[in-house]
Amino acid sequence: MEGMFNSAEQAIHVAYLVMSVDARQPNAFAQMLRHVLEELPSRTTKQEAMLEYLGGAHSSDYIDPAESLTMDEYRGQCAQITDRIRNVLPGPECYAVWSRWGVRTGPEGEKSVGVQGLAEYCAPLLRIGEIEAIQALVYGRTNERWRRQGLSYEEIAKAYSISVKTLRLAAATIRTTAESLENRAIQRLSPEWERDGLIAVGEKSYS
Repeated sequence: MEGMFNSAEQAIHVAYLVMSVDARQPNAFAQMLRHVLEELPSRTTKQEAMLEYLGGAHSSDYIDPAESLTMDEYRGQCAQITDRIRNVLPGPECYAVWSRWGVRTGPEGEKSVGVQGLAEYCAPLLRIGEIEAIQALVYGRTNERWRRQGLSYEEIAKAYSISVKTLRLAAATIRTTAESLENRAIQRLSPEWERDGLIAVGEKSYS
């Protein structure tokens, strides 16, 4: 059965991007949604219809006439996704999801909170004493551009007097730990979202 999203991963990815846009800016929301849908490697039939509609939508509040789904309702669906992540997942799994798919930074942003939480969770597994260095490795894992600009192993090594070899080993441990937590989170969330028709049943990850 086809859902609104191809997979739980896709639902999470889109939801956090959508929720990063101010609800009081409908034009910005429509532009963000169109950009997100265009960038997806694969789309559901509903997403294709929505993208086609957004391409010609200028004044209507409806983004999917067949489903009578308004922009506010679509945003509401995304809010439900992010709320379930916050309220259902155990702390480490939530941190892993936020660090990878979260968008907002700053003290209260889910990206920043996720990175800090995942770094603290991984710290006992690593031979690095500086939590800031671990956070830098986690940030670098979640964003290729950041890893190239400011968070390379060489730059972190110089800033914290840690060998590049130690950083590479730590990064590998962080990666496997985070992936394990992400997989557990997806397994925990998927059954409910499949029952609700939010995601496709039995589909492989899009990412």
